[in-house]
Amino acid sequence: MRVRRRTEIIAETREQVVVRRAGREAVAWCVECGEPARMLTLDKAMALTGASSREIHRRLEAREVHFTETPEGSVLTCMNSLLKSN
Repeated sequence: MRVRRRTEIIAETREQVVVRRAGREAVAWCVECGEPARMLTLDKAMALTGASSREIHRRLEAREVHFTETPEGSVLTCMNSLLKSN
């Protein structure tokens, strides 16, 4: 009688995203949270959550994520609400 052996290989991966500041950290008062919060650019919000820019904008429009606009027209997202909605 022939014995068959079965080998099972399980691979686990882990991903860690580090958001580093380039220059001064943008901390502002989030009116919705009622506390100071780190404000992220769209690129940093995407890197932190793994979501696409379209998904981030959808969350902003649905008011799931708090945001503010700079005088130049850039959108900064509240990191606290972004992590809670993720």
